[in-house]
Amino acid sequence: MEDSTPELYADGVQIGLGPFGTILSFTMQPAGQTGTLAPIRVCNLRMSLEHAKVLAMLLRKQLKIFEVQMGEDIPLHPQLYQQLGLSKQDACSNLLPSSYRCCERQRLRASGCSSRPYLH
Repeated sequence: MEDSTPELYADGVQIGLGPFGTILSFTMQPAGQTGTLAPIRVCNLRMSLEHAKVLAMLLRKQLKIFEVQMGEDIPLHPQLYQQLGLSKQDACSNLLPSSYRCCERQRLRASGCSSRPYLH
């Protein structure tokens, strides 16, 4: 039996929250365009607020573990932080398993994450 689950790619997302759930509208910039056309909607993913919160926590944790294993942070353009209203400290997670907390202390300090509460 063949799996008919679609494989999708997105380079943008719009997030909507309401009292009963959330919607993630994944989008993709049209090929060959530099922002002159509206993004193409790839899919809408709806879930409960609780599921969205757990998804965000797990994704953040897995990305940080990946960075620790690779020995460097995933680079983000400095302008991205400003456009999204984030800071570099927002990228530093306190969701690492305890086995990563102590052994990676020096690397995290070097990346500017030393002020996070999990580094003791």
